[in-house]
Amino acid sequence: MLIGLVAGASVGSMWPPASLVGRETGVRPDRHAPKTGPAITVHDLKARLSIVADDSMGGRQAGSPEASRAQRYIERELRRLRLIPMGDGGGFTQAIRTVLRKVGPSALTAPSGRSFALWTDFLPLPWGWAARPFAGAKVVYGGVIGDAGALEGKQVEGKFVIMHSLPGRSIFPRVSPNDPLGRAAAVAVVWLEGLGPNRARVDRIRRGLDAGLEGNANQSRAGPLSMVVSRDVAEALLGQNLDSVKIGTEGPVVQGTVAFADSTVLLCCNIVATIPGSDRALARTYVALGAHLDHIGTALEPVDHDSLRAANTLLWQLRGRSSAGTAPPNAAANIRVNADSLHRVRPARWDSIFNGADDDGSGTVALLEIAEAVMATRVRPKRSLLFVWHTAEEQGNQGSTWFTEHPTVALDSIMAQLNVDMVGRGAASDLAGGGPRYLQVIGSRHLSTELGDLIARVNRETGDRFTFDYQYDKPGDPRQLYCRSDHASYARYGIPIAFFTTGEHPDYHQVTDEAQYINYPHFAKTASFIRDVAVRLANLSHRLVLDHGKPDPQAGCRG
Repeated sequence: MLIGLVAGASVGSMWPPASLVGRETGVRPDRHAPKTGPAITVHDLKARLSIVADDSMGGRQAGSPEASRAQRYIERELRRLRLIPMGDGGGFTQAIRTVLRKVGPSALTAPSGRSFALWTDFLPLPWGWAARPFAGAKVVYGGVIGDAGALEGKQVEGKFVIMHSLPGRSIFPRVSPNDPLGRAAAVAVVWLEGLGPNRARVDRIRRGLDAGLEGNANQSRAGPLSMVVSRDVAEALLGQNLDSVKIGTEGPVVQGTVAFADSTVLLCCNIVATIPGSDRALARTYVALGAHLDHIGTALEPVDHDSLRAANTLLWQLRGRSSAGTAPPNAAANIRVNADSLHRVRPARWDSIFNGADDDGSGTVALLEIAEAVMATRVRPKRSLLFVWHTAEEQGNQGSTWFTEHPTVALDSIMAQLNVDMVGRGAASDLAGGGPRYLQVIGSRHLSTELGDLIARVNRETGDRFTFDYQYDKPGDPRQLYCRSDHASYARYGIPIAFFTTGEHPDYHQVTDEAQYINYPHFAKTASFIRDVAVRLANLSHRLVLDHGKPDPQAGCRG
């Protein structure tokens, strides 16, 4: 059975090994909270994650009913644990205001005067920047989008660029002002036929796309119009058959207009709570702990869970079990899963839910466990602990951006922020260098050397200490992890941060990121360590020293 971009040489009958075959847990979320104790344990983490990452949560896409269901579970637990609500209006939640952008009246006309039908012949994409007008732009064939030989830069400036997608790929082009194609008037990818009879993707576009937080300057920043067109439209605009067209071939000018309509919607919700500090003089300052509750929802079409996991695991191995690794050319296209052998172990399991057990169900439940552990202590930390479960991290850190721009506590009262995102894996089978002591620490010395030193000191005092991986914390690292999660929203205001993660793995952003694959002993150890760091920070007699300068919050993130 072929999965994704699969064709070519067959993998032998021993692939995949039985250890990679998924097993249903059969766990359904109870209407009431599971019984958990004050200690951070494997049992408690497993019980909580079986709820947050259950199929009934539908992938927790921000703003969805399923995300609200997960949110209500967090709120029930916070009430049970007696944390203090710190959201809007005396509650735990903080709604964020976002812009929904829809396609309005639009037209596209070939030089012959032939008009094309919106949604049937061409599909404009309402991304979060202002699309340039394209009427009167000269048509040019740009090659394959993303290919090394494709046109870009000055070659496409002011032009209506027609491109093919990579073979076997199904993409919606998202050409931003900063893209190599960013100078074009429009970029049209020939792929509309690839949608076939399944119009779910078209319906999703028709309902509108998230254009970012209300007031985001990018919403009025000019960029190319991105669209998907049929082959028939592309050939009519170019005046040539696509089978023989060469890169750089120009056609006549094109006519048309595309309009977008914006509306403001409330996207629910950040969840904010605090454990008040025990020192009257320090209790109005906070150590913040954050995780994101949202994930990416559901796939448009189901896939065979176990076959997909087997293929992705092999591809991950070919990349050296590293997010910075590169697989050999065409590796994905040459993987074939021996599904007959696999399905002798268990029947096919069709899956369309991005459960997000590690991303970031792990951080979500770690914060609950940390809160429960601290609430059970006889003497609370001197400073207050501020817990924020952010929404819409997967949509560009929107929840954390909104919180830091509309804080429910004074922003300068937050002395540090600890971000917990993907802390449930980290085994040697997950990534190179992984193991029972593996932990990535990112950003801990970017603003305050003292914060990084404190974290290292707490680790040295731990009996079974971690081996920190700092390889993704180097300035200019191409992965840009310092900018890719919620801590970046705090760092831009000069709040010292530390990002804790056990790293990526073959199930990252796949439907296979499920609770059954979490490394629970390592997870419990990591959550306990983060608790110890938070408590040590909260008991400091002084604020952390900023020795790297305070950044301009409007300058954008630089890793």
